[in-house]
Amino acid sequence: MNNRCFCALLLNVVLMCLGGTGTVLYAQVARHASLRLPVVPDSLTDTASRLTYVLEHYWDNMPWDDNGACADTTFVEQSMVDFLDLMSHADSTLATCAYAHFLDLLPKGMYGWLTDMTCEYLYTPDSPVYNTETFASAADAILAHRALDSYKLLVLKDRHASIMKNRVGHNAADFDLVTLDGERKRLYDAVAGSKRVLLLFYDPDCEVCAELEQRLALSDNVNAAIARKDLAIVAVDPFGTPEQQWREHASTLPRTWTVGYSPEGKVYEDEVYVISVAPVVYLLDGNMRVQVKDASGAQLASWLAQ
Repeated sequence: MNNRCFCALLLNVVLMCLGGTGTVLYAQVARHASLRLPVVPDSLTDTASRLTYVLEHYWDNMPWDDNGACADTTFVEQSMVDFLDLMSHADSTLATCAYAHFLDLLPKGMYGWLTDMTCEYLYTPDSPVYNTETFASAADAILAHRALDSYKLLVLKDRHASIMKNRVGHNAADFDLVTLDGERKRLYDAVAGSKRVLLLFYDPDCEVCAELEQRLALSDNVNAAIARKDLAIVAVDPFGTPEQQWREHASTLPRTWTVGYSPEGKVYEDEVYVISVAPVVYLLDGNMRVQVKDASGAQLASWLAQ
């Protein structure tokens, strides 16, 4: 995956696509050339209808029969990344329909390349457009299309099954954890009565995890929310770390948090939650419904500010 193809997030593209009227829409930022976006009719004035139009007509200007354009891998890849980022602003139904339409347009010789690219960009955590919800929408369309070979279908089905776990809007999976005092409890019992829950899966040896833990521990707003019982933080080592090593680290975390480990690393080994790279943060409401899955730093900051 060529991360240079995505030199800036496409917020500018989205704003121009959805906020402008009757103009050719493309991002005025330092980035590789990509597909010219469609002109949105002036009659479409609300954001949802404008986004729908852009997604439905995104590929109208793609010269599929031009071998030179299709052979320009940088141009095609940038256009693909832009499309995937736009999909992330749509609901799952629209995103799936838009991707299904794209699949119908694809020349046979490009099908494997661009579906592989889609999965790599949307499923890889360090991708600039990593998004599990958008991956699920694209995977739904690809699986329905039934054009991949049997091995790729098997891999896609396995990834799709993993993504479907603990989706936004659904209840988070309950599991056992053991706390510093040796008590074994269920996640739901540990946070009963809390209005919101920050569920953090960490690795004691992870520097990025330690940085996040410190920021949360030192945040006056977070600590005030915990004191009001508006927020509960549950930090869990899911990896089966040796207990003494886990204890040494866990003892440094705030006592106002619920800190525990997954017995025998079952949360990770049984894929109760899909944890590719620690830290992984789930943001839940008081009914244990997932509000944000695998939250980014920006998503976490926004959620905590609510």
